[in-house]
Amino acid sequence: MVELNLTPQDLVVPIPTYIRRERLLIISERNALIDDCLRRAGLEAVSEDEVSPLTVSEAIMLLQRHERAKQGRAKADHRRDLLARQERDRGRGRQQVSKEVAVVRLQAVTRGMLARRKVNQMRLQEELFLGLRPDPTLDRSWGGKLEKVQETRYLAQEDRKVALDNLQKRIQTKIVYEEGNQLLTSMEDKIREWIFQKKHETGKFPDLPEEDEGGSSAIVGMARPDDDAISDDARSLERKEAAPGPRSGDSERERAREQAKQKKKKEEEEKAIVLRPSSFVTDIQGACDQFQDVWSVKDIEDNTEEHPEEDMIETEQRARVEVEIRRQVDYLMRQEIQRLKEDVEGEKRGAKKKKRVKKGGKKGRKRKEKDLTPDRTTESLFEELVLNGIIKKVPEVRLSELYGDVSLVGCEMVAKTKYPMPAIGDIKNILTEYVVLPLGVDGVHEQTQMVKSVLVCGPRGCGKTRLVHALAYESGATFMDLTATNIVGRYPGRAGLNMLTHLVMKVGRLLQPTLIMIDAADKMFLKKVPKTDKSDPRRLKKEMPRMLKSLGPEDKIVFVGISNAPWNCDAKSLSSVYNKLVMIQRPTFSARAQLWRHLITKNGVKLTPRLDIGGLARISDGYTSGHICSVASQVVTEQRLAKQNKTPLTALEFVVPLSKIEPIYREEEEAMRAWYQKTPIMKKRARYLEEELEAQGLKGKGAKKPDAKKPKGKKGKRKKKK
Repeated sequence: MVELNLTPQDLVVPIPTYIRRERLLIISERNALIDDCLRRAGLEAVSEDEVSPLTVSEAIMLLQRHERAKQGRAKADHRRDLLARQERDRGRGRQQVSKEVAVVRLQAVTRGMLARRKVNQMRLQEELFLGLRPDPTLDRSWGGKLEKVQETRYLAQEDRKVALDNLQKRIQTKIVYEEGNQLLTSMEDKIREWIFQKKHETGKFPDLPEEDEGGSSAIVGMARPDDDAISDDARSLERKEAAPGPRSGDSERERAREQAKQKKKKEEEEKAIVLRPSSFVTDIQGACDQFQDVWSVKDIEDNTEEHPEEDMIETEQRARVEVEIRRQVDYLMRQEIQRLKEDVEGEKRGAKKKKRVKKGGKKGRKRKEKDLTPDRTTESLFEELVLNGIIKKVPEVRLSELYGDVSLVGCEMVAKTKYPMPAIGDIKNILTEYVVLPLGVDGVHEQTQMVKSVLVCGPRGCGKTRLVHALAYESGATFMDLTATNIVGRYPGRAGLNMLTHLVMKVGRLLQPTLIMIDAADKMFLKKVPKTDKSDPRRLKKEMPRMLKSLGPEDKIVFVGISNAPWNCDAKSLSSVYNKLVMIQRPTFSARAQLWRHLITKNGVKLTPRLDIGGLARISDGYTSGHICSVASQVVTEQRLAKQNKTPLTALEFVVPLSKIEPIYREEEEAMRAWYQKTPIMKKRARYLEEELEAQGLKGKGAKKPDAKKPKGKKGKRKKKK
C-alpha cells in the first residue's frame, strides 16, 4: 500500500449508487404493495410514530407512576436542602482568616485555574495536530451541500435523458420518412440480383440465410475489396494446411505428449491458486479506444452545456433503421423466393422441410419445470408470499454502517505461511463482489462466474443477519425468508412443499434480483434433529439442490445461509449446497475501539479523559459487535445525556451491563476454526502451502534437520563417567 500510495479506504470495493437510484420507483412500489397486503389482512406492524390507545387500568397505572416519581423527586429535594442547612449550621466555611492568608489562597486558586487552562489548550493543539480530534474551525456543512449538488445533478440527468429519448425518436422518424423507401428499394434490388446470379450459376433458386445466421447481411454488402488479393503468407499457410500430415506413429506420439502436457498443466492449476485475467479488461480497453477516437477530438467549448450530439445520434439511428428495414426485406424476399420456386420449378408450398440436426443428446437437455400456477397473476402470487411471511420489507441498513476496516497484516501472515483471518472490511468486500454487484449490475452478472449460494457463519451476535439485510438493501433485491421457523405450519405435505418451492422460484424470477435468506442453515443438514425442535429444519434438505440446479445464467437469484454452529451438521452436504463460505470473527481491538467510539458519540456524548475508549476495548475482548451495541444502547439514554454536563460519562458505567452478557468462549471459537480448516477451500490452501514449504526445503524428506545438541549439566557428566 505504501508503494502504491494507497490508504485503507482505497481498498474498500465501492457500491455504485445508481443500483438503488435506478430501481427506486420499483422498490417504493414493492414496499407499498407489501404494506397494502398486510393492511388488508390486518397484519401491519405498528410504527414508532403511531400511538396505540390506553385502557383505563393502563392510564391509572401510568398516572400513579408519574405521581410517585414526582413525590420521590420532591422528597429528594427536601432531603438535599436539609443536609445543606445542617452543613451551614455546623459552621463549615466560616473560619476567620487574615487578609494575607486569604490573598494567598485566592492567588493559588487563580494560578491553578490559569495553569490548567493553559495545559488544556496545549493538549487540544497537540490532539488537533496529530488528528486525534476534529478541527472545530472547519466548516462541517459540506456534507449537506454535497448531497444537494448530487440531487441537482441526478435531476439534470433525468431531464437530459428525456430530451435524448425524444431527440432519438424524432431523428429515427425523420430517417424512416426520408430514406426508408430508398433503403428498402436498394436492398430488394441487391437481393434480387444475388438470387438470379445464383440461379444462373446453379440452375436453382437459392434459399436466403435465416435470421440467426445474419439474413441478407451475410450476403449483401459483405464483400471486401481486398478479398481477391490474397497475401503470400495466407497462400503459404493454405499450402501448409493442405500438405500431407505426419505418419500415424508420429501423430500418436505427438498426441500422447500433448495430452501429458495438458494433464500436467491442469494438475498445476488445481494445486496452485491461479488468478485469471479479468474479463472486463477488453471492455475497458474498448471504451478507452472509443474515447480517444471519438470524444478526445471534440471541442468542449462548443458544447459547454453538454447537449446531445445530433450527428452521432443520426448515424446510430440510421444503422438501427437499416437493420429493421433489412429484417422486413428478408421476410418479403423469402416469400418471393418461395413463389418463384413454385412458379418456375413447380415446387409446392407444402414441401417437406429439412430435418434439423439435434445438437447434443438427452444428457445436456434441461427438464422444463411444470408451472403449477399458470392462470394466476404476479400480484396474486406476490400477495400470497407476503401474507405467509416469506416476502418481507428490507430494513434500511447500509454496508457502510457495519463498522470495521480491512485487515492490514494479511501480507505479513501469508509470508509466515499462515492464513490471515479476514476482518469485517474484507468480508464486506467479498460479499459485495459475490452478491451486491452481480445482483445490481447487469454487466457484472453476465461476465463473472455465477455465485448461486453463500454461507455466512460466525459466533452469535456478530452481525450476520444485519449483514444480509445490508446486502439486500444495497442491491435493491426482493427479500425472502425461508428459515425453518418462518415457514413452519405453512404449505404442509409433499404437495405443499412443491407449491412453496414453485412459488419462491417463480416469483423470484419475475421480481429479480432476489435474495433468499435461510437462518440456522446448519440445522437443515443435522443427522438427528432434537425432539424439542418442532420447526422441521430438514424440510428443504432435498429441495435446496433442486432449486440451485434450476438456476440459469439469466437468473439473478442468490441464496444466503446463516449459521453460528456449522460444525454440528454434515459438512459434506453443507459444502455441496453452498458455493462460497464466509466466516466472521469477533471484532479485533481496533474494531472494538472504533465501534465503541462511534456508538457513544453518535448520540451526542462528549468524550472526556474519564471515558477511556481503549480500556473499554480491552475489557470487551470476547464480546461481539452485537453485545457492544446492546450495552451502548442501555447506558447512553436520553436521561443520561441530559446529565452529562454536570456528571460526564465514564467507562465504569459500561462495565455492569457488559458483565451481565455471556461472552463467546474460547471452546466455541476453536470449534469454529477447526471446522473452517476442514472445509474444501482450506484443505486446498493447506496442500498448496505444504508444497511451497517442500519446494523451499523447509518440510518433507529434503528438509534440513536441526543439529542435535549435547546434553549439558550434571546428566551429561554422568554419561561421560559411565
